[in-house]
Amino acid sequence: MRSNSKGLTSVVFMISLVSSWASNAEQSAFSEDSQSQDAGAERPLKERKRLEEVIVTAERRSADLQDVPVAVSVFTSEARQIIGIDSITDFAKFTPGLSYSTGDQRVFVRGIGRQTNTAGSEPGVANYADGLYDSSTFFVDGSDFFVDRIEVLRGPQGTLYGRNSIGGAINAISKRPEPEYVLDTRFVIGDYDTLTASFLASIPINENIRTSIGGSFGGQNEGYYKNVATGNTEGGVYDVGLLEAQVEIDFSDNVSTWFRLFGARNDMKSRFKNLVTPYDEGAFPSGYITPGSAIGYSQPSLTQLGESKTNPGVSDPFKINVNTESKTDLTDFFAIINHTTWVRDGYDIKLISGARGYKFSALEDLDGTDVESYSYPAFGDPSANCNAPGACVKIFPDFTFTYLEDRKYGSIELDFSSNSDGDLRWISGLYYYYENFNQNVHFIAADQPELAAPVYLPDQNNLDGTATSSVNSLLNIKLGSGEEHPAGIAPLNPSRDVVTVDTYLTIESYAIFGQLDYSFAESLEGSLGLRYSYDSKVAEENLRVVCFGCGEAALISPGVPAFDVTDIAVSHVKSEGVDSSVKFRPNGLATRDLAGSWGEFTGTLGLQWYQSDDLMVYGKISQGYKAGGFNAGGIVEKPQTDSEYVLAYEVGTKFNYDGILILNTSIYLNDYKGLQVPLTVPQPSGINMTEFSNLDSTISYGLEMEATAQATDALQLIASYAYSDSEINSCCYIDAADPMANNKDAKRVSTTDGGETWSQSLDGNEVTQLPRHKLSLNVNHSTEFDSGIFTMSGSYTWRDDMYASVFTRDYYILESFDQFDARVIWTTLDGKYRWIFSIKNVFDTVGYDQVTALGYTQKPPSGEEYSQSFGITPPRNTSLTLDMRF
Repeated sequence: MRSNSKGLTSVVFMISLVSSWASNAEQSAFSEDSQSQDAGAERPLKERKRLEEVIVTAERRSADLQDVPVAVSVFTSEARQIIGIDSITDFAKFTPGLSYSTGDQRVFVRGIGRQTNTAGSEPGVANYADGLYDSSTFFVDGSDFFVDRIEVLRGPQGTLYGRNSIGGAINAISKRPEPEYVLDTRFVIGDYDTLTASFLASIPINENIRTSIGGSFGGQNEGYYKNVATGNTEGGVYDVGLLEAQVEIDFSDNVSTWFRLFGARNDMKSRFKNLVTPYDEGAFPSGYITPGSAIGYSQPSLTQLGESKTNPGVSDPFKINVNTESKTDLTDFFAIINHTTWVRDGYDIKLISGARGYKFSALEDLDGTDVESYSYPAFGDPSANCNAPGACVKIFPDFTFTYLEDRKYGSIELDFSSNSDGDLRWISGLYYYYENFNQNVHFIAADQPELAAPVYLPDQNNLDGTATSSVNSLLNIKLGSGEEHPAGIAPLNPSRDVVTVDTYLTIESYAIFGQLDYSFAESLEGSLGLRYSYDSKVAEENLRVVCFGCGEAALISPGVPAFDVTDIAVSHVKSEGVDSSVKFRPNGLATRDLAGSWGEFTGTLGLQWYQSDDLMVYGKISQGYKAGGFNAGGIVEKPQTDSEYVLAYEVGTKFNYDGILILNTSIYLNDYKGLQVPLTVPQPSGINMTEFSNLDSTISYGLEMEATAQATDALQLIASYAYSDSEINSCCYIDAADPMANNKDAKRVSTTDGGETWSQSLDGNEVTQLPRHKLSLNVNHSTEFDSGIFTMSGSYTWRDDMYASVFTRDYYILESFDQFDARVIWTTLDGKYRWIFSIKNVFDTVGYDQVTALGYTQKPPSGEEYSQSFGITPPRNTSLTLDMRF
């Protein structure tokens, strides 16, 4: 991992260089035009160029950002172009309290977010596209070409946003049709063979009907990661196509409606992480129930795709050595959104409705090597001669992961809100949400022939609904070549799945809410909000587990089949959330029904004091709620989790000095109960499985600051900073990377299997994705010439260490990193043309936003204790953008 000292020194140098260059350019321009010189010369502070007012809808009505008593960061399309915010990853860099894990597309605000993508779990930060709830980040990750602004609300928004906004909410507001004929186009060319083209045309029919149509096509053809086995690349590669159409109709002065139709597809080679430590060459690495792959590099009978026998990711995190290319595909993506508004005397009625759907598939190499086959000595006998008949077994270790997500969901909301300027303002509404979600997961060793025709263990033949086999009998089976196996024949497994998980989920959610805002005096205002939410979930989970080898205590030999151990792996316990007994399908899948419902009141109590025209101080107490869920698919002993709750205290200020300086601050404390986290828990079978568990309590607190200063007419400074800390109190769980709790920081509590694993206390640990410090800076300078405006912009971001697991260990640390971005922009005075030359990650620093870790079963000669795979931020890349407006 690279040191950040170079980056820190470099950013100081670059900012100084930019300021110096800007000053010289400004002087040169002024010398050509005395009028420009007078306009740009230093003037008294209050006579300088003013920062533009930013209108937001954070409280479901339009208001000046500085008048809204919410910690909210706003990024307009213009600001995004100046700063260089292209994606949700960039939003995370410039928003206090916001973190984003690129590899699994999880958003966190103040340490609250989504801990797993398992069906039945949901995010803790609500994403909204034009008022319609979205559990994905697709629209909030959209281009500023189509998105007018992004609003990031920090802290629980349980009253007005409700569903899954326990950590916060992110609003994406689209650009609407314009009242005149306008055609906007954008062309982007960049590194890694990137080329995209976009258009957005406004076509008014008459003064009451406005329409628009837009689209974007192209992508990136070369990846950040090079496969040394094939020479191909992946990671960041995509080919996107999207189309949208809008129509906005004013039926009268009081009634209007707006529709947006959207469709998209995206083919990707989206590798987000890489193994950066040596291979685990154990016969059965941690978590494997089939033989490992890297051990093949030490076998004389090895066949491999390439030539490397060591992990190239150790020396270069952007090099891989695999025989399966990672792919993801987004298809059948559609969205329809409607807003209908009826303005009445004293109040408005607004209907917000819509539906979305998509299919998402993924293929990923899991073994991380290019090994295709090797022969392994029977029973692990190192003296065996594999040339002798029956002495060895042919292993085909290529291990892949396939994933399919088919989701359709929609909602309808009916709002009533006051539209008068009196002392009392109010809003109330009714809400309904519906979702169908199918998730199919397959772990496959496609070339291992034994997996195609598995058998049951001897005492598993009847499958009468009771678990009669034990894990000990499973792990101690050793059969010699030619011995007749007395077990029954299991259903065929033609796809050679090791683990199959199919889940079908239906969600319904209802809510009623209201909020009152009352002005007690000219400078004092109070807020009171209340919401009741009810959520229900019904799921069908299906599981099959087939192992070949099943661990080093059962090392294979010729003639030993693969075993169907599904009945051992599943739980037959009737616990909360379980709605049926376990049954077995003809195809070998165990199946079980789940059902649960949750309901809760949440509310907000706030007070705002407008100390002057420049300063507003607010304080509030908010409650947040996220419904319980299921760890669906694993058929574990305790599949259901309880709800999450947070009681949040916040004090903030919003200061605007005459449009010259804006400084917003907030101090918060979150008292969190029931944080839903996937953790390893021993099952009655003796097998450790992942369960979705509720932590007892978590306390987090922090300070957040955002500032924008118009230092001169030409020079603008933007900065944000966040400090945070947290502490967990909960027990007792197994760390999958350290099941024996041998790490120096482990807090052993108890063992349930004779010392094979030890549970640990989490007391004193920190929450995930919450760095202690985070800083962002942007300096932009604009010089006006006769023909246009030349803008230079430099951005520096730094993020402190943070953890990717609730086990705060060194192997789960995402180390601090910094990044410097730069861009130059030329805009014609009539606004019809804009050129942007951008360099992302100027100094090519390596940053990490995700990590998975496992303990080695066979330590490498270099002595590492843990195998680590990191999600890595993109390397340096440059692009040239041309915007044209006709």
